[in-house]
Amino acid sequence: MQSTRSFFNRAVFAKTVKRYWPLWALYMLVWALALGVCAQDCGGRYWADFSFDHQDLLQFAWQFGLFSSAIVSCISAMLVHSWMYNSRSASAYSCLPICRGSLFTSITLAGIVPILVCNLIACVIALVVALFSGHFIILTALQCFAVMSLECIFFYGLATLCAALTGHVFVLPVVYAIFNFVVVVVELLVRALMSYFTFGAGGTVVRLQFLSPFVFLIDEIHVSTNEATGFAVLNNWWAFIIYAIVGIVLAVCAMLIFRKRRMESASDVVAVNVLKPVFKYCLCFGCALVLGLLLFTILFEVFFETGAPAASIVICICMLLGGFIGYFAAEMLMKKSFKVFRKTWRGFIVSCAVIILFITAIETDVFGYERYIPDSEDISAATIRIWGEPTSFTDAEDIAQVMLLHQRIINNKSQTEKNLYEYHKNAPYSSERTSYPISVTISYIKDDYTSVERYYDIMYSEVDKFSSDLLGFINRPEAILSRIETAITPEYVSGGRIYYYYNVPSGTYMDDYEKEYAADYPASYAVTEPRPVYAGSVPYVTVDVSARGETEYVHGNLELTGAQARELLENAILLDAREGNIGRVLPSNNGYKGKISVNIELNSKIPYYTSDNMYVDYYDHQYIYMHDITEKAVHTVAAFKELGIDLEALSVNAVGRNNG
Repeated sequence: MQSTRSFFNRAVFAKTVKRYWPLWALYMLVWALALGVCAQDCGGRYWADFSFDHQDLLQFAWQFGLFSSAIVSCISAMLVHSWMYNSRSASAYSCLPICRGSLFTSITLAGIVPILVCNLIACVIALVVALFSGHFIILTALQCFAVMSLECIFFYGLATLCAALTGHVFVLPVVYAIFNFVVVVVELLVRALMSYFTFGAGGTVVRLQFLSPFVFLIDEIHVSTNEATGFAVLNNWWAFIIYAIVGIVLAVCAMLIFRKRRMESASDVVAVNVLKPVFKYCLCFGCALVLGLLLFTILFEVFFETGAPAASIVICICMLLGGFIGYFAAEMLMKKSFKVFRKTWRGFIVSCAVIILFITAIETDVFGYERYIPDSEDISAATIRIWGEPTSFTDAEDIAQVMLLHQRIINNKSQTEKNLYEYHKNAPYSSERTSYPISVTISYIKDDYTSVERYYDIMYSEVDKFSSDLLGFINRPEAILSRIETAITPEYVSGGRIYYYYNVPSGTYMDDYEKEYAADYPASYAVTEPRPVYAGSVPYVTVDVSARGETEYVHGNLELTGAQARELLENAILLDAREGNIGRVLPSNNGYKGKISVNIELNSKIPYYTSDNMYVDYYDHQYIYMHDITEKAVHTVAAFKELGIDLEALSVNAVGRNNG
């Protein structure tokens, strides 16, 4: 009778599970206690209305599961595959009358099945605890089990692939950590590298974060709650399912690699010969990027301000040094010897040529990054952000104007870099400046929902035509109104605050201030009790007066209720904005009559609902910050006076000062 090949061996599976039972026991104990306590807390927190906090339990399960599954999966793969990293154990397992596929499958399943069983037991314990509290949470418990298990499947599949690639047990967690974060880290480092000598490059937005589960899941996953039923559900289940499928694919790839793996590669850093050059050059270029930027930042960045012409040359030298360290470190690890400097220079020279070509290509803009502006037909929205203030445009004529301003920035690149270099070079010796750098971000949303962003530092000057054109464009009344309406929703305004700060001659307020509060408060301590009326202030306005030399410093702070803040926004700020007299983006704080620095801060809390009208138990916070209140903002100044802050009265005693 012909025998059939089996891809699973029960004896190997059972022996592996029994051998490492302390790990499973510890994992189950941690999860059982964690979910049990969480279920008890969620069931007893709202005992008065007999409700159960499904959202908190599910939130805890996926967030704690994200970190615990990453850790336990790595440890599990290290333990069950540890026999491959010892020559004697590898030889013993190879002598078993079992095909390699069956051996690998049995051992791999022995590392993941106990974890899934522990997840199930922990969720059952949470269900039982909730039942004792009078709550039936079977659907929430099933969701907890599903999300915990899907996370484990992905991370274990990745750890299994790492186990098949290396021949050393302590290299496995290093490779595992690198695979989890390498894409995100490399993207951020490349952006940082380009920001030194690529005009318009910068930013920290990670476009490839989906290749790092930690970053993607933490940013994109939240729990929604149906207010009618109190039932909670995770959004983006597809992300967990796709990651789990990827984990299974990685485990299959690991099995295919294992079937061709040489057992004598135990203790080797790289167990697959064909991947050794890949490891060497990846370590070389990785160290060139990481160590090169680190070396430049620590030792040389202070000597190369923005626009410095030699910055790219110094960065290139630092990267070559980092590549040297990475290349020969890889050779030493693979050959297990320090004698690697005789016959391996050819590969390093090729690596140096690649690094130099890469830096040259970026410096000369071979790929057209600096010159690129999307076609107007493909753009659905454009945004200009100056000093953090975004102004968005969707009208075709406005978008065309944004593109025109963008093109003018690009055309003036050489002069801008020269001016920036001269500014930073001479900054310590300049007491009065007529121009200074400002940050400008221009972004486009394309019809396919992709985005293009560029970040610029340009020189601002009141006599510069481009500066006046740029500020004039974004300070039109319709742009100001759009900026305010985008920033805050009037109906959800929850409060606000008015700040004012000015200087007066010594002896104006300080004597009265000290006499009134010397017994209870230090002279420069801000209090919130009713106070004497100073120029323009009223009771319940926090006023802090301090003195130094011949000048007194007055700080005022008026807290606004939600109703007061909404009244101020709708009947004063928006009216002045429609006339272009408030909410402008300005290069400096132009306070009231140049003598008083006045700021308004309004904030709102908007309850968040998902696309399927499920309520999420947190708020989106919005705020606006106005700092250009002048006598032209007549409605706002009048509203201040009604609240008890008379700016004209304050300005009588205020001395001239540089606002900021």
